[in-house]
Amino acid sequence: MWIKIECVILVLISGALPVLAQDAATQPGLEYPQSIFDSDTCCWRELSAAGSYVQAADLIKAYLRYHDQVENRHSLQWHLGQMLAMGDQYKEATKQFKKTYSVLYSWFGGADGKAWYLYAKGTVAFLERDKKKFIRLMEKWPPQSIPDRNFDMLRPYWSIGNFHIMKLPHTDRFKKQYFLDCMAAIPVV
Repeated sequence: MWIKIECVILVLISGALPVLAQDAATQPGLEYPQSIFDSDTCCWRELSAAGSYVQAADLIKAYLRYHDQVENRHSLQWHLGQMLAMGDQYKEATKQFKKTYSVLYSWFGGADGKAWYLYAKGTVAFLERDKKKFIRLMEKWPPQSIPDRNFDMLRPYWSIGNFHIMKLPHTDRFKKQYFLDCMAAIPVV
């Protein structure tokens, strides 16, 4: 019985290795450590700066496939979501964003964990055009004694005058500006 299972596992692994090798051969940067791959002068960020969001998303997906263990998987999944959203792939972007937070962050992560949870969940509510959830999340944000970049990113979309954005088509320039603002506010790893 165990021999059959080991043979099946071996076949599955041997089938995956050529795909990973092909990714590395055809997509430069996959062999880099995350600190270089995620720097502002390399790889997916260069593609993003050139407006090639779908290609940047594809490169991040390939990197995550190629590297089983990375320093900060959540960071790359968040950036993958951003690139997908910028490429008008909102449903897939939302799936990626949801992989970057858990209610446990809010419960046990201190002020930073709670802020990340609210920011990420607020971004998903924004993409899903869920005005009630978005308002509820913004109202849960703890009072700030020091500036909070995440809250500052969502605040313009919280004001009553900007809720019309949620009624516009997904390709609207305001949504794209939101993600451009987010990209500019997130420090490079």
